[in-house]
Amino acid sequence: MLVLSRESLYPLVLEAKSGSRQAMDELLLAVRPLLERLASQYADPSCAAQSTSDLVQEAWLRTWLKLDQFSSEGSDAAASSRFLAWVEKVVRSVG
Repeated sequence: MLVLSRESLYPLVLEAKSGSRQAMDELLLAVRPLLERLASQYADPSCAAQSTSDLVQEAWLRTWLKLDQFSSEGSDAAASSRFLAWVEKVVRSVG
């Protein structure tokens, strides 16, 4: 599992926004634990593992498709926090 500080997450967001596939992959690795934790709250109890996986996949796809809409202004830590909050909103909208 890739663990990044808030300050090191933001440059990945910028690189991913510019089209870097490697940055997008690294960003997914960094936020996947958060995605899984949040998605598990919305998962169907009768098939929680599969449901969580589906929610994570859909949330990440929506994040990727709308990444250009993410406002990335401010300090690295503040922008990283806003990105994580934005990802949480995406998960809630999928769930």
